[in-house]
Order: sequence, then structure tokens, then C-alpha cells
Amino acid sequence: MNRMNFGIQETKVNIESIVKLAGTLSIPKTIGSELTHKYPAILILAGSGPSDRDGNGGGMDMNIYKNLSDFLVSIGFATLRYDKRGTHASEGDFKSAGLWDLVDDAEDCLRYLQSHPALDPEKVFVLGHSEGAIIAPILETRIPVAGLILLAGFADTGKVMLTSQAEQIFNELEATEGMKGFFMRLFRVIPMARKRNAKALHKILESTEPSIKIGPSKVNAKWYREHYAFSVLDYFSQVKCPVLAITGDRDVQVDPEHVHIITKLVQGPAEGHIVPKMNHILCHYEGTHTMYKLMKEYQKLIGSPLHPELKFLLESWLHKQLILN
Repeated sequence: MNRMNFGIQETKVNIESIVKLAGTLSIPKTIGSELTHKYPAILILAGSGPSDRDGNGGGMDMNIYKNLSDFLVSIGFATLRYDKRGTHASEGDFKSAGLWDLVDDAEDCLRYLQSHPALDPEKVFVLGHSEGAIIAPILETRIPVAGLILLAGFADTGKVMLTSQAEQIFNELEATEGMKGFFMRLFRVIPMARKRNAKALHKILESTEPSIKIGPSKVNAKWYREHYAFSVLDYFSQVKCPVLAITGDRDVQVDPEHVHIITKLVQGPAEGHIVPKMNHILCHYEGTHTMYKLMKEYQKLIGSPLHPELKFLLESWLHKQLILN
């Protein structure tokens, strides 16, 4: 594929939402020539948790969104990535921000991109990863966009989304062999853990405050309640723009087959791809992840690049959208 040679010009920006959000606007910088047209752009919506705009935090400096941004800029697209409210350089309280607060913030970031003088408002796309792939279709029902890119997107009810990963961990622990498994069964570790988990869930769902204490920890109950009551399936069926859905076959946080549910539900033209040997953090992985050892397994992948097939699919689809539109 023929490609112009683009450098990267990054600028720290503030987006006025209900709180002030801090982000990075990256614009292609032509090398050896000047472009006179406005650039297409992509809003990057991160997965859950308080990692920063680059996808780093808590000792897990994966640079997922920095790597995505650098690649997208290299093929001619401006990007905006930002710190969620109440994290890093953004204002607000992360522990009391619910799903709909995050959607409102994303909407203001989208409007910022569409109004930027260097960018083409008719060619603004939204890329959502994990939780961001849930927020993205909600955005498209509020503001028309040129297309959605959904990476590791979930296609089920919020109740299933929030309970399935815990159930995976319990099932893996129940299948533990050797002395470790013997003692867990002897002391009924797993049944007690299930009971504690069910008790905490009940307390969260019955609460009305934005955040509550579960043991020694402060939990964002509002975020949990709103996700639990939400179904992204209701929004996929309203999406009219082109959609690209991609998940890796090594993803244990999301069922890879959900890409096919997404492409069947949306009204616009859609492509779905399950990338061999790609995991939830979008890099190459040969083995099989386990949920209860997942963070340790991810830590071993720090510094890994984006999966090459993911980059190929992104570039091919995005350039096709520019040609068609």
C-alpha cells in the first residue's frame, strides 16, 4: 500500500466538559511537502480503569493508546486521546464518575475534534477499546461520525459483562490441580469467595451513593450500577455508520465471537475480524491467558508492539472509508 511519509506533531490540550479534561492532540506532519487539505481524525476511547491517556498506570505501562495514536498519525490521521475525569491531569472525581458521565466527556471530546480548524469535521472517526467500544456506539447515536472502530468490544448485557470475568476466575480456581487445588477445596476457599463476591455485588446494586466502601476499599458504585443496568446491544442496532470490529483470538476478557454479533446488529456496512494470536491488549501472544494470572502475564508483555495484522486491518479499512466518502 502506497503511503505518504508523516511525522507527528503533538500538542497538549484541554477540553471543556463538565470538568476540564486534559488530552493530547496528535496531527500528522508532512515531511518534504505541505498538504493544503484538512486531516481526517480519530477520537481514541480507552478501556476501563484509571490508566492515563497513553494506556499506562498501576505498573502496567503498556502504551496501548500511545502506540495506536502513533500508528494512526503515521498513516495520515490526527488523533485525540485524553485522561478520564479524575485521573492524571484531568479534573473531577474518578471514583464517582458513572458510565453516562464518561459518555458525556467523550461527546465533548468528539465535538472538540469536529470543530478543530485543522481537521475535517466530516471525516472524524471514533475508536473504542474494551469499555471504549461500549461508549463508541452510544456516541454515534448522539452525533453522526464517519465510522466506528471497535477493538475488543463486548456484545452482551452489562450484567453479563460485569459478572462473567469473576465467574471465569472462580472456574479456573476450581480446576486447579495439585496441592494448591487440594487445599483450596479442603478449606472451601472458592465457595467463600463466591459468597463474598455476591454480598459485595448486592451492596453495590442496593446503594444510591456514587461511591461506597467495600471492606477497606472505596468502590465506584455509580459506575457499576449504570453498567449493570445497561445493554450495548440496544445501541448497536441504532448505529448507521460504517463499523470495523476486531478482537484477538487470545482475548480472555472478551469473547472473540462477539465481533460477529456486532456486525450483524449494526445497520451500517460492517467488517468483523478475529485476529489470530492477538490478546486483549492488542499485541501478539502465543500462549493461553488465565484470568487469575492475567496481570502477571500482561506485565511480561510490557514494551510489546501492536499486533501487525491489527495495523494492516486498521490501515486498509480507514483508507477505504476515505475513498468511499
